[in-house]
Amino acid sequence: MRMRWIGAAAAALVLGGCDLSTDPLVVDFPAAAVFAMTNQPNNEVVMYIRNVSNSVGTGRAFSTRGAGTGASLGSQGALAVSGDGTWLMAANAASNDVSVFQIHQDTLEFVGKTPSGGTRPVSIASRGALVYVLNAGGGGNVTGFQLTASGLVPLGFSQPLSGAADPQPAQVQFSPDGTLLVVTEKATNRIDVYGVGTNGNLTAPVVNSSTGVTPFGFAFSPITGALFVSNANAPGGVPVVDGSSLTEYSVAPAARTLGVVTGPVATTETAACWVVVTANGRYVYASNTGSNSITGFRVLDTALTLLDPDGKTAVTGAGPTDLSITSDGQALYVLDSGDGTIRGYRIGSTGALTQVATASGLPVNSYGLVAN
Repeated sequence: MRMRWIGAAAAALVLGGCDLSTDPLVVDFPAAAVFAMTNQPNNEVVMYIRNVSNSVGTGRAFSTRGAGTGASLGSQGALAVSGDGTWLMAANAASNDVSVFQIHQDTLEFVGKTPSGGTRPVSIASRGALVYVLNAGGGGNVTGFQLTASGLVPLGFSQPLSGAADPQPAQVQFSPDGTLLVVTEKATNRIDVYGVGTNGNLTAPVVNSSTGVTPFGFAFSPITGALFVSNANAPGGVPVVDGSSLTEYSVAPAARTLGVVTGPVATTETAACWVVVTANGRYVYASNTGSNSITGFRVLDTALTLLDPDGKTAVTGAGPTDLSITSDGQALYVLDSGDGTIRGYRIGSTGALTQVATASGLPVNSYGLVAN
């Protein structure tokens, strides 16, 4: 029998309280797993249980009861797991809604589906019970929700992006302390920074210029708060061969402005898009969709250096897109959207990647990957 109980803070949330700092529910021992989204017209999330060696078993599919596009989403973060590892959220880009699942030991339980507050939701940011969804349709927006035991509840907070007609946003994410929300815009070479209020509302964005062309995926250092952004360098949607890079920014919270710490640092690869940072803040990885590779960087005080001179820290399958690092920091997984394969790598003490897992059978153009 599954055990489920609601703590005091969670009960306040369910009853309409405004404490957004805690997750809404404590549940029965969620599985250590890797989750991928098929992004097909009948959209599904596929759950792969991972073992102590970080290899994965056979995937099990669960319907989101929403629709994917069957084509590239051009985004990072279409799947998101809550901070306590008990809730999974999936963006249904073609049906303009977000599905919520409860994660159990060996299964996913569908909780509910909520309109995204715009069109073409492509990325989800989660912090405690506060969730923001990035809608890419038209001029785009970010819309706020409260995560409760029955799914997402709209907060009534929404902000536009930079004001461009079609900015093609790629990702939304909270800063480590939760006081900022950041969005990258591929078509405008802009990075939007919002202030997050105590009740979850947002300020208008401060629009920063990117140092590189086609800013795409990003991740914050959990140690220093530095922001690492990939520059896919794909003007007009056409990647420059071996022309991508990574930039490290500092963030001024009060002004919501970015300052360059180092970069752009060339990956020597093509179309660096998705980015993750290790829990100790020492290593950053970017997947290169056009080169079928992962580039690793070593993070120094004022510099980024390639782990491998040729930019190839790992060779992947076709069209690597989403990256995710496990909560224990031991393994990195990549979704190869070009051949429907997930590959897992052990992260060594020097940042080296050693492949330890492979799972195949996903549809081509699956997008969204997260490991807990």
